[in-house]
Amino acid sequence: MEIKNYKKGDEKDILKLFEISFGKSLSLDYWNWRFLENPFEEHNFINLMWENDLLVGHYAVSPVEMIIEGDIKKTCLSMTTMTHSDYFGQGVFSKLAHNLYDKLKDNQYEMVWGFPNNNSHYGFKKNLKWTDIDIIPMMNLQRDNIQKLKCVVEYQIVDNINSRIATLLNESKSEIHINKTVAYLDWRYIKNPEVDYKMLTLDDSKDTIVIYKIIPSFSEKNAFEIDIMELHFGNDLDHLKKIISAILLEENQDVIQINLWKNLYDYNQIFFEKIGFVYSKPLTFFGYKSFTNNLSPSSMKNWDISFGYSDVY
Repeated sequence: MEIKNYKKGDEKDILKLFEISFGKSLSLDYWNWRFLENPFEEHNFINLMWENDLLVGHYAVSPVEMIIEGDIKKTCLSMTTMTHSDYFGQGVFSKLAHNLYDKLKDNQYEMVWGFPNNNSHYGFKKNLKWTDIDIIPMMNLQRDNIQKLKCVVEYQIVDNINSRIATLLNESKSEIHINKTVAYLDWRYIKNPEVDYKMLTLDDSKDTIVIYKIIPSFSEKNAFEIDIMELHFGNDLDHLKKIISAILLEENQDVIQINLWKNLYDYNQIFFEKIGFVYSKPLTFFGYKSFTNNLSPSSMKNWDISFGYSDVY
């Protein structure tokens, strides 16, 4: 077996391995967007393990600029890990990861972070020496509390990312958060070829913006859920209530649950509790591996986390 960098044309074999590994297809448009059109870095970090002409392993990361204690740092989001079933137990993933991390260090990246699932968490900790930051629970608002928030509000749909939106979403009292530039937000939410994210702002406040998507409910037929990706409400409880109402008015569907990630230690978390959001499953592992002794972001208290950080939402 031999480790090689991705080269143009390999995506055909990558998509085939994805279908073998996960039992579902991944579109070429989505793959190109996620791995080749990154706004932070032209160079891609995609490691492939080959057995002659057969692709047997894949590990890739996605470059992300982070603001850490006021400084911009080069980091990566850990992405898709795949091993062909005929090659389980041969250390394919560990070899790919160690080789890729050496490349990241050579390119002055300071950290890789991400959300290992139940199948990969053990390997990330044991073989790659990742450090757990925390387990992230879902926070959601259920139907009864949703109904209490419904009211008539004036709002506007936003079609484009601009500097005002980027400034609002970059405001954070947390020491660690993504550098949410206009280019990043445009790539993440406007240019995504498969997910229809929506943005809206309240007419009576320029200090508000929400980015969300609507999805079919997992628990009830003909019902829907809202995933809130990004949200700025000026730490005003009335504005938070109005934003929820605006989403409901815009969708005009039977929305039975609203979901988000909200750090328990976040300074505005109490506003969500106040209007009825509660913590629940699913639970998500969150961890990192630092490439420098100067970086140790191991406390969840330091992070500003939302669904937008994950490639799942």
